[in-house]
Amino acid sequence: MASGPTLLVTGASGFIGRHLVGALRRHFPDATLRTLSGRLGDARAGVAPFDERFDGAFHLAARTPHGSGPEDAASVRAVIDANVIGLEALLDALAGRCQRVVFASTLDVYRPPDDDVALDEKSPLGPATVYGASKILGETMLRAWAARHDVRFAILRLTHVYGPGEHHYRKLIPVAIERALAGLPIRVSGDGSALRDFAYVTDVAESFVAAWRRLAGGSLDTVNVASGRSVPVHEVARTIGSLVPGAVLAFDAASTTPQRSYRFDVARMRRELGATTTTTLVEGLRAEIDAFRSGPS
Repeated sequence: MASGPTLLVTGASGFIGRHLVGALRRHFPDATLRTLSGRLGDARAGVAPFDERFDGAFHLAARTPHGSGPEDAASVRAVIDANVIGLEALLDALAGRCQRVVFASTLDVYRPPDDDVALDEKSPLGPATVYGASKILGETMLRAWAARHDVRFAILRLTHVYGPGEHHYRKLIPVAIERALAGLPIRVSGDGSALRDFAYVTDVAESFVAAWRRLAGGSLDTVNVASGRSVPVHEVARTIGSLVPGAVLAFDAASTTPQRSYRFDVARMRRELGATTTTTLVEGLRAEIDAFRSGPS
């Protein structure tokens, strides 16, 4: 019989979920892992009831944006179905059967800041997307449920996560790598001076493990999970270009897209979870480029 903890991971086949499952297996080789893949959606029978009891649950299953395009009616419905109704079904299924819950939220819950302001956990909320709003509602649902059932919980607000496995997202890093490897220019909107924070996916997975351990001492509530080092978009593009021989950059000087910068305060993360986001941008981008060259796994 396994002597380790019994753990549940939702969204286990997703980009971050796959890395989290790997981290849990490394840290707890004797653990019993139950994984739920895909989105929970409105299929309540698919998540309830559980027969076993869990020492911890990691909720990553969600409908997340795969690009920066507008949210149409169908995508809005899909977000609500997965991120709100699906969460409700999961919490119903876990009632009385779980001691600790670690919930994946997003830094998209914050109101866009002035350029010189670093967002911390007390910064004003004001999401610009339905996805961000759904995560605020999810956080509120979890707090209320945890209070009713005496469950310890942590809410991790994740920054831009990158690394092997994000090839299906139409976002800055995977699109730039894909273009560079295809011999196409890496396109940069405007002058590329806007700042972004990127955290490597295995570092983020370690943050989930650290949060579960930390819950032994009581609930943690919200923690920003970010690298703590925001870099200009052009630096990301140039770094990718330096790692792919022959790659060139193309700046779209005529772009009228707003170029807001984002910085995040990670003092609470370092205090509560330790130094979990330690991979440098060059190391992380090199690993993702190698994964692109190897093909999707």
